[in-house]
Amino acid sequence: MKEDFSKLSIKHFRSLSLRPFQRFIPLVLFVYLATPAAAAVIDVKTYGAIPNDSVDDSLAIQTAIDAAPANSIIYFPQGTYLLAGVKVHDRSELTLAGDGSTLSILKRNGRYPNIFESIGSTDLLVTRLGFDANGITSYGGFNFYNAKRISITKTHFFDSNKQPVGGYDRYSWVFGRGSVPSEDILISDNLIEDLQVEIDFGLRVRIEGNTVVRPVGTAGIGVFTIDDNASAQNYTIQKNSIIDPVVSAGGIVLHLDPPRSSYSTMKTFRILDNNIVYTKHINGNHASADRIGTGDNSQPTTGNIFDDIVIQNNVVYKDPGSPYDFGDVNAVIFGNSSAIANFRFDNTNVSNNRIHYNNKSGLPNIDIREKGV
Repeated sequence: MKEDFSKLSIKHFRSLSLRPFQRFIPLVLFVYLATPAAAAVIDVKTYGAIPNDSVDDSLAIQTAIDAAPANSIIYFPQGTYLLAGVKVHDRSELTLAGDGSTLSILKRNGRYPNIFESIGSTDLLVTRLGFDANGITSYGGFNFYNAKRISITKTHFFDSNKQPVGGYDRYSWVFGRGSVPSEDILISDNLIEDLQVEIDFGLRVRIEGNTVVRPVGTAGIGVFTIDDNASAQNYTIQKNSIIDPVVSAGGIVLHLDPPRSSYSTMKTFRILDNNIVYTKHINGNHASADRIGTGDNSQPTTGNIFDDIVIQNNVVYKDPGSPYDFGDVNAVIFGNSSAIANFRFDNTNVSNNRIHYNNKSGLPNIDIREKGV
């Protein structure tokens, strides 16, 4: 078992594509090669977690995490574990891993919305696990704040007890507005169903190769200010598939939220090679496929910057047999500003996108506003 997890970790670090991580790779490999001992494997069952019963496992899992030294693997053997509000605060060099995203399931239990919470942690890997939101009606998910060098790959986030769509976001992975931006985040090759991904207040973020099905709330993949003086810079959002977003803003969204946010910076975004698909199974009027700017251009703001944004080589496909329409949104790809909102989209490149849509209403494919013009 230890040998297998050691190989997993080496493979993980070798496969990182984020440039900021590259300078760490030789050091990491040197440590592995120079130290014959594999990472410590902490089996949560040895701390009292029992899968597939009706007893909450939060305390046992929390104890296992608290007892784990740096460079440990918190291992969840096959089965379903009940938990909520487990904390991974100020920890470094930990891996949370299971036997596979359909085999090792961490299921939210009780009324507390968050499955996991992490503040101030660095060098964490989460992989080969399933996460069940279990009837969430608002927020929830795995919450990070003030994080550095977090990698999330080959997981499945879902809701086995879906509730009717309401007026709130429902999260899978969320990097919230902490005291400092989260840095060097990789979210790749995950399956997310009936929940959205939100990465606010981040520097050097890569969201790649994920499938997000029926996201609920504001966006499939969203980046929001949350308040004044926010910074989100150097994001690559590429090769993701977003299917049937049941959202108010868009499949992929960069937004002032709340719309009165000021002195915030959204800079150097690459939104590339994503597929946003609408099938015949969805009804009603929904949002743009890609949307940047503000959700309410009647709100006055000042000092906001949207700069160096590339939206390129994306495919938007609407099933010809679907009753879905883009409704009253202004465009399929929409940059929303106004004279009152008072910001421009500087150095913005929207090109080579393919839109397959029987556009009977004459909706613009692309509309990028410059202070409302």
